[in-house]
Amino acid sequence: MVNPKKTEEQAVNAIKFYFDAVDFVDTSKIAINDKEPGLDGVIDVYSVKDSEQFSKSNLKFSMPVQVKGTTKKITNNKHFVQVVDLSFYQKHSNGLVYFVVSTFNHERRILFRKLAPLDIKEILEKIQLGKETQKAKTLSFTMVPNDPKALINIFNDLHAQQERQSRNVLDLSEIECPTEEIVAKVTSRPKYLEDTISSGVYFYRKSLDSVTGKNILIPYSSGKVADIFELESGVISDRHGNSLTSPRLQ
Repeated sequence: MVNPKKTEEQAVNAIKFYFDAVDFVDTSKIAINDKEPGLDGVIDVYSVKDSEQFSKSNLKFSMPVQVKGTTKKITNNKHFVQVVDLSFYQKHSNGLVYFVVSTFNHERRILFRKLAPLDIKEILEKIQLGKETQKAKTLSFTMVPNDPKALINIFNDLHAQQERQSRNVLDLSEIECPTEEIVAKVTSRPKYLEDTISSGVYFYRKSLDSVTGKNILIPYSSGKVADIFELESGVISDRHGNSLTSPRLQ
């Protein structure tokens, strides 16, 4: 018989073990058998040198995480997420990393999915367009890189996206305004660029602020890249079906 408590403990411990060799990451705030609603904790990423201790002064950011354990086989790297959880993330977070740890046939696999504010908004909008009420949404996940530092690099990029996708700025995506250009913003060390882009990219439209006269970035769409500089879809359209100039990475 499956023991849910043990499955969740194994999942959290798998995440902690995965990051164990990274000396600038603290996973101690991921709770085992967490009773809090929505999130299981955070992974703290620090900027430390040599034997410097973790402190508030060298904390770079804290990445909220959700960890789900399962003993079932994961097919095509897809797993469901409860719609009520997605709604919670939209209301009470500014994005997170969602981990799924499978121990099917005693073989451990760790998958992850970035859920930036724009991701959550798009997923919930698609659910709302459906004819039937959904309690769960099946999403695509990605296997964690062999090098955990590559995943921390992805965290860095997601953190930058979170700052660009605050609730107030995200609301601007619903407003019709002149668009100067569509760009994709990526933050990455060169060594981990391919891993970061493969985990998903985010497009923004540049719009001229009539008050300041400066360009502002408005979240436009998330996207998947088939190859490092080859878009999966050859045509990009706005939400009204109008073709747009291909974006460029910055």
